[in-house]
Amino acid sequence: MNKNTVKNFTVKTRTELINAVQQKISSYEFNSENIESIAENIAYTWFIRIASIRFLQVNELLPNEIKTYTNLLFAPAL
Repeated sequence: MNKNTVKNFTVKTRTELINAVQQKISSYEFNSENIESIAENIAYTWFIRIASIRFLQVNELLPNEIKTYTNLLFAPAL
């Protein structure tokens, strides 16, 4: 397995998550010093959650009642 590919993916995804969270947070009234810290914590939390779900999915450890979507073209309405 090419570990550099995984490492590059995780770094890129982390940065994208942080940027997206910072954009969302900027619409709320927070001290500018806190935005970076808050975005970092939120991005870390969601990245770990998404990676954990994917790990369980790949190893077929998710219960049948839990539905996941692997088609990246499908975007469920929120």
